[in-house]
Amino acid sequence: MKIALIAMTGVSVAAQAHVGDVGVAILNNRLVTGIVDDSSGSEVVVPGARAFGAEIGLTVPGFGDEPGFFMTDGTLAVGSSLGFNIMSAVRKWDSGTGTFVAAAETFRLERPDGTVFVDSPLTNTFTAGWAFTVGAGDFD
Repeated sequence: MKIALIAMTGVSVAAQAHVGDVGVAILNNRLVTGIVDDSSGSEVVVPGARAFGAEIGLTVPGFGDEPGFFMTDGTLAVGSSLGFNIMSAVRKWDSGTGTFVAAAETFRLERPDGTVFVDSPLTNTFTAGWAFTVGAGDFD
């Protein structure tokens, strides 16, 4: 399964294409991740977020297309690699305990072309992801 996030505000849906995505940026000469926000009128990466909201099954049962990965053109040089690894089990909110708990199922993260995927672990186990090749223009 994948994770989906839908953010609805007074701004057009086209302008929100990356809101809530895992954003990648350079800050103080360091590569950082965070959540993409557009409250300033342009899309910026707010560092520090480690939880990304999502909804599953809005159009297809067990499927969602968000959060994506996003960075603006020029963040990394064309031809660079950007990769990820999964460091722990996916968590879900338990309203009864008021805490996040490990999900009882795995989630599949898949490249849009369907050629590469990785399943999240059920426990806090390192799981290798894959790398993307950076092209020209915004990355999403």
